[in-house]
Amino acid sequence: MGIGIATILMYKHLREQGYFNNFKSVIELGSQEIPFDKEQISQLVEDFFGYVLTEETPVTAKTLYKSMGLELYQCIDADGRHNALVFDLNKDIQQVYGFTEQFDLVTNHGTTEHCFDQYRCFMNIHNLCAVGGLMIHVLPIQGFLNHGLYNYQPSFFYNLAAANHYKVINVYLGSYKSSDSLPKSLPGLIPYTAEALQTLCNLGGKPDMGLFVVLQKTIESSFSIPYDGQYLKVSLLQNEYSYQSGETANAPPLKEESTEDSQEKLDSKIVEATPLIENLIEKESDQLPTTQFHQTDNAQEMIDKTSSKEAQYQIQFDTLQEMGPVQMGPYASHSWRSDPRRLTFLLARYKFCSKILAGKSNVLEIGCSDGYGMRLLLQTVDFVHGVDFDPLFINWGTKHAQDEALNCKFSVVDITEQAPSGIYEAAYSLDLIEHIEPEKEHLYWENICKVLEPHGVFIVGTPNITASPYASEWSQEGHINLKSADSLKTAMQQYFHNVFIFSMNDEVVHTGFYPMAHYLLAIGVGVR
Repeated sequence: MGIGIATILMYKHLREQGYFNNFKSVIELGSQEIPFDKEQISQLVEDFFGYVLTEETPVTAKTLYKSMGLELYQCIDADGRHNALVFDLNKDIQQVYGFTEQFDLVTNHGTTEHCFDQYRCFMNIHNLCAVGGLMIHVLPIQGFLNHGLYNYQPSFFYNLAAANHYKVINVYLGSYKSSDSLPKSLPGLIPYTAEALQTLCNLGGKPDMGLFVVLQKTIESSFSIPYDGQYLKVSLLQNEYSYQSGETANAPPLKEESTEDSQEKLDSKIVEATPLIENLIEKESDQLPTTQFHQTDNAQEMIDKTSSKEAQYQIQFDTLQEMGPVQMGPYASHSWRSDPRRLTFLLARYKFCSKILAGKSNVLEIGCSDGYGMRLLLQTVDFVHGVDFDPLFINWGTKHAQDEALNCKFSVVDITEQAPSGIYEAAYSLDLIEHIEPEKEHLYWENICKVLEPHGVFIVGTPNITASPYASEWSQEGHINLKSADSLKTAMQQYFHNVFIFSMNDEVVHTGFYPMAHYLLAIGVGVR
């Protein structure tokens, strides 16, 4: 497939919605053709993107993307056309060809249906896309007899998104109709719903239909194989949809309808291609509607259609409707699933820090993980900078902070190798020092003190060595630098003028007998 008018129109809407802001690079699977002459494509890119083609400008996909602000263009194709990278998408291109670059936009305009190994194809797309970037798929869903090896279903992409934490931006169906105004048959775009899909499938003649899918990569992680949600008992709260056994994104079973009934239903929904294009060329078109997939099970319908029986709780449903459910990161999600009581203990430690540091304007968290506890600090301080040596956690925290508009930032920093950037009034570090090799511990203290103001405050939390016999097996393996109250105070006094030690058992902070405490909290004040 080449890049048709429907795809260009979809690009226009995505650009207007801000999805291409700051995008600079694109890679296409397949060296795509533009099925228009110079005059037609010139009109389209000028109308849509405000870009004027000169007489010397070639009509290529590279030109189209340049008109959208994407200066860096590459493509992959076995035929080598348009200076394509000659890679076999049936293979892991990172491993086989050493190609590790990432791009803001990755497109799949009718390419993967011609590749046998779907796993490696979609893994390659995942690896090619940068965090925050878009993956756009325009693929056959019906018809196209003997066109390729596969046709695709919407449920394929919803399950793919769920498995890999993608955000589903838009899903359309493309119905192919003839047009006298342009040289090829052009699609009208229909926002995907199960009803629309069912109606199209019942049309006489089974017309060629395309599936237009826009996904956004939200975190940097290894590619995960999706499972068909209707056979997997899971609960996922990604992209404002969830599914459990029997509740999936699949279309319902098709009903028997006459061709006339199907056509009548479709005519009320479809955006006709020919008048649409004529209006676009005359700059008089109304925008096509955009859509996001929303959960359609009974729970979502209840939220959509009913009011709370108690008025004071209505704001909870209104907020959920407006913003969607809050997503827990990998650390908090695992704790909630494996031992929810432990999560309350962890959050109590963050609450302690939020009380002690209340009123501070600039605070540093060392070993922030995915930022699961940072929100408690943001209730009492103005700004938090979280650092961690694991980029997977940092990528997730950064994306979540952007989605929730939190006043914080995340950076990849190994505290035993370098000091974070900036100077801070206060800092805290929970459940980290016990993981640091004893011979590197002095670097931990020194790098923290480098970024604290002279009268800065530092809070450190760590399991008590006396509680080690009762710890889990994985904790005992990972905790290689445990301390007692005395040894923790001795270490801190080398770096701070004043040190205060507290005991903690479960959620309770106290000043009781240190050897009986499960957890220790220490506050250092005034850098030496």
